[in-house]
This record gives sequence, structure tokens and C-alpha cells, in this order.
Amino acid sequence: VSLRCQLSPGCPAEMQPFRNPPKPGNTGEKHYAEAWKALFGNDDVPKEIGAPCCSQFAVSRDQVLQRPLSDYKRMYDWVLNNDLPDEVTSNIMEYSWHIIFGREPVL
Repeated sequence: VSLRCQLSPGCPAEMQPFRNPPKPGNTGEKHYAEAWKALFGNDDVPKEIGAPCCSQFAVSRDQVLQRPLSDYKRMYDWVLNNDLPDEVTSNIMEYSWHIIFGREPVL
């Protein structure tokens, strides 16, 4: 569940990894597809991702345990060792938390 309880502007499909050209000001969009492959280990990159901003969320223990520890280790390693600037990495993760914990790409 998102802890950002603001209904406006809601959860538009802000991140569109295949938009060409990428949306100005969206630092992670042009890198999202490659990041997805590293984070999730597959090529099933969604065309649109939308979630409340700021990575403020609560998740149950049961939902965390739906993924193997190896997934979290791979994601952690990517965050620490990718070549992207920190603001790009954080933007990508901001639009990935809900998917990591079992939600649809657009909330």
C-alpha cells in the first residue's frame, strides 16, 4: 500500500520506457528497460508504469517472502553497482517498488 494518500494527480502512467523521445525531466525513463532486465531478470518490460511518487509504502512480511532472497540480492547489487547516476537509479526504483512487491505496473 502506498503511504502517499494524495488522490491528485493520482497514478498516471508517468514512466513509459519505450517513449521516443523520453519525457524531459524523467531521469530514469530512457534507462528503465535495461534496468528492468537487470532487476527482474527478464525482458517483459511493461510499456507503462505508474505509481505514487516518493517510494513511501508499506508491505506485509508475507508479500516480501513471495520473492526468493536471490531476487533481492540481485536488485541490491544492481542499485549499488550500476553505472547510472544516483538520481537515475533512485527514479527507476521509485517506479519499481510496487512491481517488486506484486502489484501491476500501473496502480
